[in-house]
Amino acid sequence: MEKEARDSNIVTFQNWLNTIFGNSSGWVHITPNGNTGTTLMQATVRAFQIEHAITPTGELGPVTLACMKNMNPIVKMEPDDEPSVDVCLIQGALFAKGYNAGGITGIYYTTGVNAVKSMQQDAGIEVDGIINWKVWSGLLSLFWFKLVDNGDYRIQKLQKQLNIDWANQLGIGPCDGVISRRTALSLIGALQAAEGLTVVDDLTQINFGPSTFSKCPTLSVNSSSSYAKYIKILQYALYVNGYETSNFNGTYDESTKKQVSQMQTDYALVSVGAVSLGVANPTTIKALMTSTGDQDRKAYACDCSTVLNRQQALDIKKAGYTHVGRYLTGSVGNDFIPKYLTKDEIKYISDAGLNVFLIYQDGGYYSKYFQNRMQGSEDARIAIEAARKIGAPSGSIIYFAVDFDCYGDEVIENIIPYFWSIKQVFFSGDNPKGYRVGIYAPRQVCTIISNKEYADASFICGMSWGFAGNLGFPLPKNWVFDQFFEYELNSSPSFPLDKVSYSGKIDGGISVFDVVSDDTVSEIDKKRVEQQKNSLRNDFVYRVADAMNFSSQLLDFTFSYNAAPIHLATVTDGTFVMNIDMRVYSDWETSTDSSIIPIDLDSDGNVSAGFKDKISKITTVIEDANLKTQVEDYVRNIAISATAGYIELSYDFAITGIKFIIKVFSDELTLKGTNVTAKAGISFEFTLNQLPLKPDDNSSFDVKKAFEYAFAVVLVGVTIYTGVGAALAGLEAFGAWLTSVGIFAKQLVTNK
Repeated sequence: MEKEARDSNIVTFQNWLNTIFGNSSGWVHITPNGNTGTTLMQATVRAFQIEHAITPTGELGPVTLACMKNMNPIVKMEPDDEPSVDVCLIQGALFAKGYNAGGITGIYYTTGVNAVKSMQQDAGIEVDGIINWKVWSGLLSLFWFKLVDNGDYRIQKLQKQLNIDWANQLGIGPCDGVISRRTALSLIGALQAAEGLTVVDDLTQINFGPSTFSKCPTLSVNSSSSYAKYIKILQYALYVNGYETSNFNGTYDESTKKQVSQMQTDYALVSVGAVSLGVANPTTIKALMTSTGDQDRKAYACDCSTVLNRQQALDIKKAGYTHVGRYLTGSVGNDFIPKYLTKDEIKYISDAGLNVFLIYQDGGYYSKYFQNRMQGSEDARIAIEAARKIGAPSGSIIYFAVDFDCYGDEVIENIIPYFWSIKQVFFSGDNPKGYRVGIYAPRQVCTIISNKEYADASFICGMSWGFAGNLGFPLPKNWVFDQFFEYELNSSPSFPLDKVSYSGKIDGGISVFDVVSDDTVSEIDKKRVEQQKNSLRNDFVYRVADAMNFSSQLLDFTFSYNAAPIHLATVTDGTFVMNIDMRVYSDWETSTDSSIIPIDLDSDGNVSAGFKDKISKITTVIEDANLKTQVEDYVRNIAISATAGYIELSYDFAITGIKFIIKVFSDELTLKGTNVTAKAGISFEFTLNQLPLKPDDNSSFDVKKAFEYAFAVVLVGVTIYTGVGAALAGLEAFGAWLTSVGIFAKQLVTNK
């Protein structure tokens, strides 16, 4: 009821905004739907700006903030006072933040005062019920001051403490328990405020520059109490980076020293001589607050797009580097200057005593690149072939680039599927040398992809410290390289070069390449066509497997076309045992005992009425309406994923059981813009063993009908079956459908 009441007040506020400001220049009409969030808060800011003769942008910028600072504070009013537009805006903002303001009355009275006090308490500022610039900026921000469902109370504690200590300089930040861009920037702002530097009104414009670095103190267990404000900020930064400090008390205790030491080791600051272990110097503090860290620190790795000659390779070695990152393919600039690693270059690098790590980037610097659903598989095959041609040894890691400031939705919708596709190819027969997947991206993206086990190692684009995926995120645990500074042409060596921190873990780079022979033009063309065909086949296989709820299992196996079946799992209910196997085909033969259903989609990409009728004939034997719908939806999704071809349902018998086979295949795969065509198929085989074979004396039934029912129940089981392993073994539903299949299978075996 409380939520309904709050929503009702939000609708009232939205209608009030449209009524009061609807005829004003710059107003944007909002729908009175009761929804809180960005749209409502931007409308509230826009209304404030119109009311105070500020260009209405809807953004809470420096001009609007300056206006708030110059306003007279609003204190408790009397019931018969003249209503105020500003008070109405405050009341609406309170409702939007989850506080009961009493109504949109324009009278700031008891209920509203108590609501402001609650907000002040949650935000960590003085609790007096007076509406000053801090209350204005907090309520009209996009920030939330209550712990959210996925929030961390320790993060909320440090957020509130930042407001308590530094709100006069920084304004009000969120207290929701989530590390946001604002919270990460507030750490830098608090440090600058502690140093006595002027903090910019717009924290998005803040920078950890030379002045901040030069004034930054060195902290240790010997630091006096006068450094407590710095130590608290250090403890906040440690926690944000994943280090469990005992508390935020401003005392450099043994716990703080231990976490600083661990962080310095994890971030490879000790190995380059940039720190004294356990002492938080400016290099340590900047590394905790920005992804670049101290850009003057030493680095053992570098990367470049220059095709190195002998002298350049020697210059890199002389400059103290041990590892150099080089590209597998591509060019740079409008003149398309090649940037890819050559065999001659490999010899120069090897003679200089350098190790090489491999980068693949022929795009990847903008969002649209990753929207092509075949991009991952295409890039994977190109990279594997390029690595093979230069003799990259087995097990080498190839870093695929995500070189732009991507946000949460883009990661979910585009980046994760891209690396999923790459992983499919790397676990297939297209990768005979067992190359491994790496990722070059912002910290958060690397962590997400690595946690899904789509990448074995991370290369961080740390130079872009303001990227959403870098700011406020720790280094991923599997980081190997971290790019943090770019030398220009007047550097030493005298060509563009990026400094890269090196963890010394997971990937040691390549010191010795395999000897390989050059391919002829005809061989290159032949391989290119075969790669294109494999792209078509694999794309088909992955799409169908995904529709059949088996896509995750493909990551666990290396598969080849027309090879022996791959065993996925053995599951049982205690009476029957079912083995599940998978095969992929580039050609096929239909079975004798089978039902072949042509896939027929309409112009909108949905299954046709005729296809639905064919599936209905199989599912008519299912009495349970819900199970019948499950099976039909399941088969329809398979058809839509395949887009064209056939679904073949077949069965086979053995003395101990029965095998049901679902095969999906297509001979209509074409690569757009080429004359390349291919065939592909995937099948899943469900073999029921240990069946009681003694027939009932009076058994009488339709064999085909029994088969169809049994097959339908198998399909139902697959829709339930969402993971290979023990997770299914105890499910009552599994035992039920497996038993049903067994009963009909017994009859089929007996009467074949």
